[in-house]
Formats: sequence, C-alpha cells, structure tokens
Amino acid sequence: MKKTARRRAEPRSSRPHETNRNTRGVHQFSDAGRSHLSGGDASENVNREAKRQAARAMLALLCQRWPKCFDLNNRRPQLISMGKVTAIVAEGYPAIIAAKQITNTVPIIMAVSSDPIATGLVSSLSHPGGNVTGLTTLSTDLNGRRLQLLKEAVPTISCVALVWASLVAPDKEAGLKEAQRAAEALGLQVQHVEIRNIDDWRAAVVAVSNAHPKPDAVFQLCDPVTLSRRKALVDFAANSRLPSMYEMKEYVIEGGLMAYGPSLAAMGRRSAYFVDRILKGAKPAELPVEQPSKFEFVINLKTAKAMGFEIPPALLARADEVIE
Repeated sequence: MKKTARRRAEPRSSRPHETNRNTRGVHQFSDAGRSHLSGGDASENVNREAKRQAARAMLALLCQRWPKCFDLNNRRPQLISMGKVTAIVAEGYPAIIAAKQITNTVPIIMAVSSDPIATGLVSSLSHPGGNVTGLTTLSTDLNGRRLQLLKEAVPTISCVALVWASLVAPDKEAGLKEAQRAAEALGLQVQHVEIRNIDDWRAAVVAVSNAHPKPDAVFQLCDPVTLSRRKALVDFAANSRLPSMYEMKEYVIEGGLMAYGPSLAAMGRRSAYFVDRILKGAKPAELPVEQPSKFEFVINLKTAKAMGFEIPPALLARADEVIE
C-alpha cells in the first residue's frame, strides 16, 4: 500500500469529483468533462460538434444516490424526452436493470456493479454480449479482507451485524456468502440485518440494537439505500460505540470507522473511457468488463478516538489514508 496520507475531512461542498446535482438522479457534466469524453483535453481547442456528440453520450446517468428515482415508469419519460441517446451510464443494480428494461440496443455502461454475471446483465466479464459493459467490484476475497481488517483493528469483537439492502442489491449474494465464510474462519458470529424497502433503514437500526447475541461491530455493504442514508447509519454505529467496516471511503468521510475497497470516484471517471470507446464505434458486447486493480484502506482516527478505540499502529501504517 502507498504511504499513509493524513488529512481532515473536507466540507461536502468542497470535495473534488462531485457532479452537478441540479437534476435529481441525473449528473450533468462540465465542458472539461465533455472534452475528455470526446477524446480531447480540456486545454485543447475541441470543436463544438465533438463537444455536442460527447454531451449526447452522457444525456442519461442513472445514479444510486436517490433510490426512489429508479422506478422504471418515472425514468422512461425522461429518457424518451432526451431524444436520441448515444449511451447510458448507470450506477448500481437498480439503475442498470432499469436501463436494460428500457432498451436492449443503446449501450449501457455500468459505472458500478457487484455481480453482473449472476444477475444476467452480462454473459461473462471478458465477452459481455448484449448492450451492457463497464465496471464491476466482483471479487472472491474482498469481504473476507474487510472482516480481517476489522478484527485486527478491534481484536475483542465476536459478533458482527451485516447490514445490506436486499431490495436494491440482489447482486450481493456472492459477497454475503463470502462474508459468512470469512466470519466463521475468524471465529465471528454474523447477525444478518436486511433492509427490505427504501425507508427500512430505521428498522435495521432497531434490529441491530435488539439483536441477540448483541453485535459488537457493524459491517455494512454498499448499495443505493445504505449509501444514500450513510450519514444516519454511520451516526448510529458511532453513537452505539460499534466499530464499523464499509466497502467504500464515502462512509468513512461521514464518520464511519474504516473502509476497504475501490474508489467510487475513480470508477466513475473510468466509465468515461467506455463512453469514449463507444463514441468511436466500439460495441459494448466486445468491450470486456473491468475490475478495479487498486483498493483504498481508509481509517477515521477521529471516530476511533471518539469511540474510545485505539487502532494498532501497525494497522495505521498500512492505511492509504487516515482522517484525523
């Protein structure tokens, strides 16, 4: 891992890589971003038609931050009103499957997906087939690694609450099984806490509080519901003094204890590569689905101190980023 980078959490408005959210559920891109997608550089004199073509490619971006926007009947008129759509970039299973149900011809780029093979979105990673390609976090050992890091951080834990939203993340099945196997190998019990509707996160909090045996740690999977409600869920874990592990850095920025996984921002930027290839004539069926090769291990030391946990120095030294 790279040398530990220490920083203070930035205010939400000043964080890099955020996109314009004027349109609910649709990201709007700057001219610099459009130049990049068209194969040019922001500093170059990119002609207007190239910019317009790149902009058309990004007319629709279905994202996971607002789960209620995934209703197909609500999304279809927006896509139709946009006119000719060159490509759709979708984050998360609900958005991807909604786009897939709308069209089997327009290329769909998965900015984030968990298991596109098991859910039938692609035939294989090397030869997707159909009109879907992009990026996936599919891995056979990531959740095991996360639980191991959590156990190293707080060796006394014995029971972990595994929180996930089944209604929007049916592609998490392989990851759930992997987490169960890893927990057993580490001598940990697992309390499965399933969120079954968009507003059910409150019930999940109650379920963790009332579970028997009572969990002494939380492992929360990343999905559209938990990501959009991450502040409330992170605050619950912190206020309950439950050490927590997350799949993505975004939770740790909000006050979660630690995360290990790929960068959502990097995957979003990498999706522009697929749009660029498609604009230049490539077929999604022939573009292999990519898996991240770099993972971030992030620790929120401020949260650890507030909860009364002392993170082992050897573990801190292995972190890519420590938030103080």
